[in-house]
Amino acid sequence: MIRKQVYLSQDNERDLKKHSKRLRISEAFLIREAIYQYCRNLEKKETSHPLDGIIGIAAKGRKDGAINHDYYLYGAPKKRK
Repeated sequence: MIRKQVYLSQDNERDLKKHSKRLRISEAFLIREAIYQYCRNLEKKETSHPLDGIIGIAAKGRKDGAINHDYYLYGAPKKRK
């Protein structure tokens, strides 16, 4: 393993201690796992196509997909009808 040093906000430190204690795992393991999961999610987003987000949108009961597709794809503000 390679050693790294990072600065954490007080909130991050508090959360890290709380979850590490609750899960009964080391803080270092929790940090490594968080980095691993974050990187996997980034890779998943990079390999998926933005239009994948609207597949099945009508089946979810949304009736404004044609108007608010940018909202559902990218999080842009919703347009009014």
